[in-house]
Amino acid sequence: MKKIILVAIVLMSAAGQQLWAQSASKHFQYTFGGGKKDILYSSIETADKGILSVGYTESFGAGNFDIYVIKNDSEGKLEWSKTYGGPKEDYGRSIVKSQDGLGYLLLGYSNSFSENSYFDIYLIKIDLKGDTLWSRYYGLDRSEYGYSVIATKDGGYMLLGEVINNINGEKNADVMLVKISATGDFEWSKIYGGNLTDYLYNIEQLEDGSYLMGGETNCFGAGEWDFLAVKIDATGKLLMAKTYGALLTDYGRFAVSTSDGGFLVGGNSFNFGVGDMDFVLVKADKDGKVEWSQSYGDIGAEYMLDMKKLPNDAGYIISGYTNSFGSHVEDIYLLNIRNDGKINWAKTIGGDYGDYGVCVLPTSDNAIVVTGNTKSFKVNSDDCFIFKVESKLSRNLCNSMIIRPITQSYLKVQSTDARLYELETHVIDRSVPTVVKNVETIEQQLCTEK
Repeated sequence: MKKIILVAIVLMSAAGQQLWAQSASKHFQYTFGGGKKDILYSSIETADKGILSVGYTESFGAGNFDIYVIKNDSEGKLEWSKTYGGPKEDYGRSIVKSQDGLGYLLLGYSNSFSENSYFDIYLIKIDLKGDTLWSRYYGLDRSEYGYSVIATKDGGYMLLGEVINNINGEKNADVMLVKISATGDFEWSKIYGGNLTDYLYNIEQLEDGSYLMGGETNCFGAGEWDFLAVKIDATGKLLMAKTYGALLTDYGRFAVSTSDGGFLVGGNSFNFGVGDMDFVLVKADKDGKVEWSQSYGDIGAEYMLDMKKLPNDAGYIISGYTNSFGSHVEDIYLLNIRNDGKINWAKTIGGDYGDYGVCVLPTSDNAIVVTGNTKSFKVNSDDCFIFKVESKLSRNLCNSMIIRPITQSYLKVQSTDARLYELETHVIDRSVPTVVKNVETIEQQLCTEK
C-alpha cells in the first residue's frame, strides 16, 4: 500500500518554537468512501473524543448525491456512517452540537423535496447514533444554499447561506440568514447584498450577542473580488460591512474574532505574495480598520479553506492546499500562526495526486484533526480523508522531511465600506421526509508507523 507523504516546512526562529500545546499521543490517517465521489466539509469533536463529520456522497444513498455523515472513534476508526436525503441531490456543509446535548444539526441544501427543482436550505437533527429526529426545508421562490449553522445564545440556531436573485436576466447571489428556534421553527430571515454577487461562508456569535461573518464580494471594493467582513446585531440589523483587497482578485473565506475585540479576515489573493495565488490574512480592529495584513506562500499556488482559533489565545490553525510545496501537485497545507501573524510552523500532507484540507479542528487532547478529500489514496474516485497530527512540529509520521521556509511578507490592502442593502424576508418552513440509510463505507488506514 502506498504510504502518505508528510512534509514539514520549518521556520528556524525562536518564536517559531513556542507552540500552543504539547504533542498528542494518538495519530491516525484514514480514507473512507465508495466507488464514486465522496467529500467531507465540516467536523466536530464528540463527547467521547471521537470525530463526527458531514459532507456529501455520490457512492451511497437514496439519490444522485446524499448528505454523508461519518462517525470516527478517538483513534480514527469508523464507528458508523449514514446518508440522509431524498430522490435527487442533497449536500451537507456544516454540523453543530444541538443545544439540548442529545444530538447534532446537519446543514446543507437540497432539491429532493422541491416542487420546481429549486435548491432549498436543508436542516436535519439527528441523535447521538445518527437516527433522524426531524428535518426541515427553508426557502423562497428561488434557490437557496445553506453553508454554516451555529448555536445561538438564546438557545436557538442561526443558518447562513446564499440566495440566487434574478436581476435584469442575470443570476446573482446574495447572503441569506435564517434564525430558528431550538425545535427548528422559523423566527426571522434577512437577505444582504449589492447589485452583483456577495458570499459569506462563516458566522460567529460574539460575546455581546452580535454576529461576525466573512466571505467575498464583487459588488464593492478595490478589485474584481474583495474580502468581505460583516457585523450585524442580534436582530439582524447591519452594524458594519467592510471590504479588503487590491486591484486584482481577492477571494475571501472567513472572518474570525480576536481577543482584543477585532477580527481576522482570511482568504486567497492574486494581488499579494510571490506566487500564483497566496494565503492572505488581514487584521482589523473592532471598527474594521486595518492593523496589519500579510501573505503566505511561494512560487506556486496556495488556497485557504478553513481557519480555527487555538485554545488559550495561542494563535490560529489554517488548512487548505498548495502546489508550491510537497508533491507540487496539490497537497493538504497546514499553517500554524501566532496572534501577530508570524508563523510557528507549516506542513504539507499528500500523495501523487490532489489532496485537500477542507476543515481543520483543534481537539481537546491538543492535537489537530483535518478532514477533506483525497485523490491520492482513493478506493476508486475521490474519497473522504481524515487525519490527526501533533500540534507540535516533529518528525513524527511516514517519510517526514524538512524543506526550505515558506515565504512570508507584509502588505497593504485597501479597505472600503460596503453599502449592502438589508431586506427582511419570510421563508417557507416545512418538514420533509428524509431517507436515512446505513452504508458500508470502505475504510483504509494509510499510515501505521508509530
